[in-house]
Amino acid sequence: MGDIRVNFTYIPGHAVSAIGGQRGSVLVSYPTKNGNISVLANDVAEPEVMLNEQIAFGNTLGWILRVVGVLLMFLGFSTSFSILPVIASVIPSLGRVTGFIHNVVLFIVSLALSLVIIALGWLFYRPVAAFAIIAAAVLLIVLLMKRVKTKRVDSGIA
Repeated sequence: MGDIRVNFTYIPGHAVSAIGGQRGSVLVSYPTKNGNISVLANDVAEPEVMLNEQIAFGNTLGWILRVVGVLLMFLGFSTSFSILPVIASVIPSLGRVTGFIHNVVLFIVSLALSLVIIALGWLFYRPVAAFAIIAAAVLLIVLLMKRVKTKRVDSGIA
């Protein structure tokens, strides 16, 4: 198949900061009640600064994953219910309007369900925030239902 080429380079020693446990002459992850911790940073840094950077990184990663979850839920709903705009496209102008409304409704439903899932994850650690998020999800659904109901009344559909 081919050869594997390995190169070695020398990097001159410089100061680093590490947070972890020491087992003999080796640094290992330090077990805590919330999991293991091991942090390595270039140059000399204070432990508080290093831990605050890790907390900020964890928070950012958490929100990125939540947004990705909302988008994946929207994609799943969109592919599951994609037949509706196709059926409505028998009449061309109705198909375009139905497609837009279809995506808006599915995005709101995806957002509301994602908020409920996020709130369930926070229920034990942040109950006040969890209930606030659930209230926001319920408000989204109520507003969506009220909007759909007023559209039906305006168009003469009972």
